[in-house]
Amino acid sequence: MAAYRLYFLDSKNAIQARQDFAAADDGEAQTVGALLWQACADCYDGYELWQLTRRIACETGIPAVAPSLERLGPDLKTRLLALQESLLGSRWRAAESVTLRVATESLRRILNGSAPAGIGHQDMVRYIVGKTGTKMMSLQLTEGLRLMLRGSRGFSRVFDEFFAVVVTGHCACGVAFENARQIVVPAIDASPIFAGQESLGVLRGQGVASCVSTPLLGSNGRIAGMFSIHRDRVWSPLEGELAQLRHIAKDIAAALADPLGTEAQLIRTVE
Repeated sequence: MAAYRLYFLDSKNAIQARQDFAAADDGEAQTVGALLWQACADCYDGYELWQLTRRIACETGIPAVAPSLERLGPDLKTRLLALQESLLGSRWRAAESVTLRVATESLRRILNGSAPAGIGHQDMVRYIVGKTGTKMMSLQLTEGLRLMLRGSRGFSRVFDEFFAVVVTGHCACGVAFENARQIVVPAIDASPIFAGQESLGVLRGQGVASCVSTPLLGSNGRIAGMFSIHRDRVWSPLEGELAQLRHIAKDIAAALADPLGTEAQLIRTVE
């Protein structure tokens, strides 16, 4: 086992926290680094991974989709849990991380055999694409009073960086989040939502002409997230199409709330 050090970074790439750990090789170390950063995504904007004086990895912006916990061996899961618990008990900002607390509790349950791994971001993306056949979409999850981009399909890094964090207004997903309802934009060029907004130029540059944003509404009425379908032409979806999108949103919200439920099992099996 070799010694590695993970540095957590802010938006200016300044070091905000660190975590030392041991790993069998660089590949295992990168897996641990990606999982820890993803778990602390509400506190830090990036990370660097070092082995002595050798930098192994450096990632900033939106956390890449980390490896599925189900694919990790029991020893690595146990070591990962110990690292997460160490961060929660540390003096770093990670100790206040909501996403880290949730990830740690989920991993404890997995190791106790009481629950499968939670629904991954890519599981949800695959489910949406599989059900709709869309070539362009985005998935956001709620963190506090904002939407955080957690997956997209058919877009460049420009899109991902611009929509990395959405609070309210200036785009369809922001309005849908603010009003807790599905928002349909048949033509972005003619929509007051995008009029005079920088988001209009970003979407045009990605070939988007229309979109529909649908909230992931939980049974408690809270918005767990949002997904948006984009098309390269003017699109006025039929009520049946909109109902299908709402049904998909309901499935995902239920899966996020109950990783043991039928919806979670269904989403995990979609290829």
